[in-house]
Amino acid sequence: MYLSPQIQNEMISIIGNDIRSKIVGYIKEAGIFAVLMDETTDVSHKEQLTVIVRYVNPFNGKISESFVALLENPITTGEEITNILIKKLNSLGLQVEDIVGQGYDERSNMSGIRKGV
Repeated sequence: MYLSPQIQNEMISIIGNDIRSKIVGYIKEAGIFAVLMDETTDVSHKEQLTVIVRYVNPFNGKISESFVALLENPITTGEEITNILIKKLNSLGLQVEDIVGQGYDERSNMSGIRKGV
């Protein structure tokens, strides 16, 4: 009957992967994109990093923003955040060279001139 938590989680994962695949296809077709990121601490006191990509939707010409990842971020240095971002973009098949903009909060580990992302 597909009611067990394991089956439900598997179905959610399959649907999520399909949606993410379509979004990545749109981003690739757009050719260039901007990355928006922010950090937050969840209720279990773990650092989480959200990654959102802004791009021009190739089907309607409008600017779109799509959430592509929520990643655990145990080390909050600019270098580590950069490594996490690059690893995630690579796993999605997106090229760092196609980034034309970045958006962060005011924290120096994100936007600092010397050690920021």
